[in-house]
Amino acid sequence: MIDFHYRQYRCKSGDPLHCNQAQQQVQQDIDSKSCSECGFPAVLTEAKIRGNRGLYEITSWQGSRGLGRLYSALEQPDDRPVVIREYLLPQRSFNAQEIRHRKQAFARLAGLELADGRSQDFRLILPWEAITDLREDRCYLVTLGEVETYPSLKTELPRRGAMTETQVRRMLAQVLQTLEFLNSQKFRLPNGQIQKGLTHGNLSLENLLVSDHAFKDQSSENFTSTSDSSPSQGSIWGDHFLIYLCDLSLWEFLFAPPTTLLPEPSVVEDLADLGRIAFYLLSGSTTDPASGLPLDPKANPSFPAVSKPLQDFILRLIGMGAAFPSFTVAREALLKLPPQATNQERVLLSGLERDEKPPKPPFPWGTVFLESLLLLGMGIAWRWWVTQHPPEPIAAEKSLCCINAVSNLPTGRFTYTASEPSLWSYVLRQKSLIERDKTLEQILQDRHSQFVLTYQPETTPEAALQRLRSQQAEFMITSMTDQVTADLEAKTVAYDGLVIFVAFSYARRANSLPNALKGQITFDQLRRLYTGEIQNWKQLGGPDLPVRLYIPPEVEAIR
Repeated sequence: MIDFHYRQYRCKSGDPLHCNQAQQQVQQDIDSKSCSECGFPAVLTEAKIRGNRGLYEITSWQGSRGLGRLYSALEQPDDRPVVIREYLLPQRSFNAQEIRHRKQAFARLAGLELADGRSQDFRLILPWEAITDLREDRCYLVTLGEVETYPSLKTELPRRGAMTETQVRRMLAQVLQTLEFLNSQKFRLPNGQIQKGLTHGNLSLENLLVSDHAFKDQSSENFTSTSDSSPSQGSIWGDHFLIYLCDLSLWEFLFAPPTTLLPEPSVVEDLADLGRIAFYLLSGSTTDPASGLPLDPKANPSFPAVSKPLQDFILRLIGMGAAFPSFTVAREALLKLPPQATNQERVLLSGLERDEKPPKPPFPWGTVFLESLLLLGMGIAWRWWVTQHPPEPIAAEKSLCCINAVSNLPTGRFTYTASEPSLWSYVLRQKSLIERDKTLEQILQDRHSQFVLTYQPETTPEAALQRLRSQQAEFMITSMTDQVTADLEAKTVAYDGLVIFVAFSYARRANSLPNALKGQITFDQLRRLYTGEIQNWKQLGGPDLPVRLYIPPEVEAIR
C-alpha cells in the first residue's frame, strides 16, 4: 500500500485527508472552506453536486479511504441512494498546470463499462459518473447504491481478528476471479477508448470491502458464524462474506501528490499485493505485536498455523518462487490445492467438488434474506443405455477448468432432453456467456465435431422424463431427483444458489415490509407464499398489502 500524505500541510495528525479536525470545524461553522489549523480543504456539508447524469445532494460524511472522502448522497428528484467519492487537488501540493491536467485525465479515465454493453457483477465497484468541479479543485466519483460504504478489510481486521485458512482461501478465490475478469475483458473508457487487459494496480486491505451476514450489529459483539472455532481463530468473520474491489489505480493515482513514487500497475504487482493481504489476514495484523514494526512476509515469512500448500501458494504470489504468469493460472492453482477441512468447517470453493450438502445458512431478511444451495442439474441416464454402452474412463472425472480440457469423448449423435423454460436452456443458448456472439451449444459443436448432442426439450419435467423412459433420449438434465426410479441412474453435475429477497427503499426503510415483519420469515411461510396460500402480508403479521411474487419461469426452480 502506498502512503499518500500531503506534507505541505502541517496537520497535527500527520495526515490531513484522514484528520477529523476539518469535519469538526464544519460542524461549528457550516461555511468553513478549510481547516483553521493547517488550511487543508474542509469536508463538504449540505452540498449539491450536478453531473451529466443527475443532481446529487450530500446527506452525510462517511469518512475517508485511500485518497478520497466518502459521502452518502441522494440523487434528485427520486432520492435514489448513491455514494460520492471526493478527490482533492489542494493548491499547496499541486500547481495550476498539474491541477488542470489531472482534471482532464479524470474526465477521460474515471469509469469503465464493458465494451459489448453487457452488465456483469464480478464484485468490482465501477463508477456511475465522474464529475470535475469547475469552481474548486475537487473531483467527484458517483457510485449507485451504498456498496462503497461497506467496511474495508483494514478496518475489520483489528476488530474481528485473524481469518482461518478456509476464510483466506475464500477471499483469495473471490479476488482472483475479479482480477481475472478485469484483466480478460474489453472495457470502454469515458473517452470512448476500448482497452483490454486492465490491472487493479492499487490492491490493499483498505480497498477490499467486505459484506457478509457474520455479524448482526457492528456496535455489539453478538456475532453469528457457521464455524465452531474460537474468536482468536477468526470465527467471527463467518463463511459467507463477499469481497468487493474498488479504487482502481487508473483514476486513484491521479490524485497522488507529484512527489509520490508510484508502482507500475501489472499482474505481478497485483498478485504480490494480494499475497501480502492474505498473509496479514492469517496473522491477524499488519504489525509485529512484539516490536511494533510492519510485518514483512518476504523478509520474515513466519506464517501462523496454516497448511503447507497454502503457505507455498501465498509465497508464490508474493514473489518467493515461480511467478504466476496470469490471474487465471493463479486462480486455477488455488482451486487445485488439497482441501483443508476440520470437524468444524469444510472448504467451500468454486470449482471444487463437495462430498456432502453444505449446512443451511442463517436466514437474514433484508435486501437478501435467503441463501440456500439448490441442486440445479442432475444428469439422469437410462440404465439400459448405461449397461449397453459402458463409458470409458475419461478425464472429465477430474477437476477440469475448461471445455477444451475435456478429452476421450465418444463419437456419434446423442439426443437429450430437459424442461423448458429452464436455467439450462438459458445457459445453453444465451450468446456471449463464454465467447462473444456464440452460444455454449455452438462452442461444444465447434470443439467436438465428432460428438454431436441434439437438445429436444419438453414443456414440463414430467414430459421430459417420459421422453427418457420411452427411449427417445439418452439422458435428461433436471433437478427433480425425487422422480428417479429404479430403472434410472442419477448423477450430480452442478450446484447453484437460489436467492430470495424483498425490495425496499433506504429512504423509507422504517416503514418497509422487512421492518414490519421484524426481519424474519420461516421456510414454511415461504412455501405458503409461493404456493399461493398466503396472498396478503397481514396473514404474516405485516401490513394490509397484497403479495406480489416475482418468480423464475422454470417449474423446477419453483418446486
